[in-house]
Amino acid sequence: RALARLIRKRQSLNPRVLALAAVIVVALCAVDFALDSLGAAAPQEARQLSTFLMSRHLRAGIGDYWSSSVVSVDTGGSVVVRPVDLNPSGTLVRYEKQTTKAWYSGQSFQFFIYDTADNWFNVNGAAAVKTFGKPSRIYSVGTYRVLEWPHTLRISS
Repeated sequence: RALARLIRKRQSLNPRVLALAAVIVVALCAVDFALDSLGAAAPQEARQLSTFLMSRHLRAGIGDYWSSSVVSVDTGGSVVVRPVDLNPSGTLVRYEKQTTKAWYSGQSFQFFIYDTADNWFNVNGAAAVKTFGKPSRIYSVGTYRVLEWPHTLRISS
């Protein structure tokens, strides 16, 4: 826009100078794109977690918002992890934004996950223990923790 305004105000600008400026801008954008493309791949921390859950036949779980979203997407829905939130008493409940009651009502979950590197609104192991009691197993998968209990988990909808 700024360039278009400048051209309108100064109609005496040399078209060759404008063409040169345009070529320089395009070249700089191409160099930036190439450098971004040739750089190291973005980290895929959740891939290891997704692989772990599928190898253990853990297909239905709950967890903090970001861990839930990334695992569900990364596995193409093979592992479904529903987000949970804390109520005022500090126990886990349904995450009410962008979810439906049907995701939780009458559903049984096998595990709870959270990311120790991103303590999302205190939806973590302590909250899970307060809600469900002491887990029978805790797995470390990178920065993620996977908690399992000898019973299925239920979240009030």
